[in-house]
Amino acid sequence: MNLMKLCTLMAFALMGRLVYGQQDSTKTINTFSGFVGVTNNGFSIIPTFSLNRPAVVTYFAWRKNRFSFNPDIRLVSDASKGGMIFWLRHQLVEQKKFSLRVSAHPAFTLVKRIVSDNTASQEITEMLRFLAYEIALNYQITPNWSVSAVYLQGNALQLHGPQETKVLFLNTSIYDFVGPHLSLGV
Repeated sequence: MNLMKLCTLMAFALMGRLVYGQQDSTKTINTFSGFVGVTNNGFSIIPTFSLNRPAVVTYFAWRKNRFSFNPDIRLVSDASKGGMIFWLRHQLVEQKKFSLRVSAHPAFTLVKRIVSDNTASQEITEMLRFLAYEIALNYQITPNWSVSAVYLQGNALQLHGPQETKVLFLNTSIYDFVGPHLSLGV
């Protein structure tokens, strides 16, 4: 009987080395979100990416600590026009008043193109490929007012079509006051 008690006690002691109690979950931020929508005109803030016809728009976000993965897919119904961006983001600085994010992504844009040989012309859908990066700053001036700047640069991986795109967004947001959210951008 004493041998049985000793074996049971040793088994529980060894299992204690394998089983862990609750861990502090406040150290790890792990989130997943997204949306799927339909637009009637496929508008984009960058004219090259406007679809000018109804499209399905999907955006998902997965974040763990300071890293996130954000696929952004926009396609017309027959997939002949659209784009796919697969953001990889890192929050370098994440403080109460100031944040700094760096991002990179491959992007694929589907465009219509006419190709010709000596005898005929044909319209095809071509996939243009890009590598891009982004730097985003945000500063909270007051609890209700923030300003931000985003620089985005994309570089083509093919020799035709747009070769380089540079965009600078300047934005100010006023919120949490009586009335709707107000956001002004340049």
